[in-house]
Amino acid sequence: DDGILCGNGYIKNNAGVNMDFDFLLKAKLPFEMQKTDSPQVLIYHTHTSESYMDEDVDYYYESYYSRTQNTDYNVTSGGDILAKTLNEKGITTLHDSTVHDSTYSGSYDRSMQTIQSIMEHNEDIKVVIDIHRDAIGSDTYKVKPVFEYNGKQGAQIMIMSGCDIDGEMGF
Repeated sequence: DDGILCGNGYIKNNAGVNMDFDFLLKAKLPFEMQKTDSPQVLIYHTHTSESYMDEDVDYYYESYYSRTQNTDYNVTSGGDILAKTLNEKGITTLHDSTVHDSTYSGSYDRSMQTIQSIMEHNEDIKVVIDIHRDAIGSDTYKVKPVFEYNGKQGAQIMIMSGCDIDGEMGF
């Protein structure tokens, strides 16, 4: 209810900065994607073990634990599909599935180390995408956010994004 409608999706702006998202989403990128063998997109996961249920029901089982190292059910499966799709479109993409959340505390610091290491060896990367499973609720009440597209249901994801063209923000 507190998201900003942009096109067919919602943006939740937690930065507290007033932005014209419709304008920004339609604006020309400050870089060009090129046909090259060198990766231009990096996909990774700060919370690698965030997972999805394997069946479509309207509730969570009381015993359901929302994290797993099984890559068939965690966010790396979505990262695999996105990387494959981008690669097929000619956008060379590197998907890193390093586990950063073996302990939840410090996972952002560990993922930043991974990004910096990858970027040192892949200077053509222009876009970095951190895919999360979007969990909504509390310890006692959870909501399964899903969407429908072309008659099929899918799990909602959260993509952490930002842009730092001049390097001022350090990412």
